[in-house]
Amino acid sequence: MNKFKLIAAAVAITGCVGFCKVKQDKVLDFARNHTPFYGNCRKVAGAEAEKLGIKAWEQQDAFIHAFTSAELAYKTTPKIAEYLGVLNETARLKNPTKDKLMDLYNNKKGIEIGKMLKKRGISLDHLPQIIKDSLDKGSFIVDSTKVKINSMTRLLGKNL
Repeated sequence: MNKFKLIAAAVAITGCVGFCKVKQDKVLDFARNHTPFYGNCRKVAGAEAEKLGIKAWEQQDAFIHAFTSAELAYKTTPKIAEYLGVLNETARLKNPTKDKLMDLYNNKKGIEIGKMLKKRGISLDHLPQIIKDSLDKGSFIVDSTKVKINSMTRLLGKNL
């Protein structure tokens, strides 16, 4: 996928166009016509969380991040999913560091799940339950106050 498509996909998922050096109207047109599932991913993830009875906001947020990243990794590539997740977190300037790191961690776990499903030829139909089972097992971070910044940045390999 070329740089233009990555930028368009990033715009579609984040709604942020100010960082683009490409003409915004071209990027938005491309995003609307070629990457419609990006903008809808978070909405679908939230609906799936509710269907599965996940009520607490913290758990819903972890589910949404993991689900969206898993779906993106499955439908595109893990690198694109990672890029979009990082962009989504860093594009929001008021996003507190601990929240950002928590979300990036949950994105990373989702990407791992998406890669595993694709490698094993398992349908995305199973994704909601797999994410919920992982959430129930404590595989995701649901409380940003417990995030240790130094260890998380090393774990994520990001210079955030």
